[in-house]
Amino acid sequence: INRIITAFQIMTDKKKIRIEFHLPDETIVFGDESLIEVVLRNLIHNAIKYSKPDSQINIVGRNNENQLFLEVKDMGIGIEPQDTKKLFNLEHHFTKKGTAGEDGTGLGLILVKEILKMHNRELRYYTKPGEGSTFIFSLPLTRDNFSNHDNQKA
Repeated sequence: INRIITAFQIMTDKKKIRIEFHLPDETIVFGDESLIEVVLRNLIHNAIKYSKPDSQINIVGRNNENQLFLEVKDMGIGIEPQDTKKLFNLEHHFTKKGTAGEDGTGLGLILVKEILKMHNRELRYYTKPGEGSTFIFSLPLTRDNFSNHDNQKA
């Protein structure tokens, strides 16, 4: 997560966005590191893209039983109710310009959902127009709860 935040430093500096990041101490999760990085990169990029200048993004991890729940929350423009139905639809490629005119392909959240599906995980979100969005997913804290791409226990 620190690597991703550093990679987006120019974008956050330009929009004067602060990113607060907190994980429980010594957290180790199980999953495909490269693919989970793609998930986080997309969620954090979207949070920056749709955040208002001079706002904050919170990335928080919370342990719950054998899972770490990761939450990426922005205080941006949010998503209109009629548009939420289009977020994960390949046929519509829904995209909206960012608060500084940033373009997108509409494929980021679809990719996130598919990667999490390969990990037997799901993406949840909460959004309110004008107030921002929160995207949440979980990763297992124990090897016993980790499955590979073929839905077989690792």
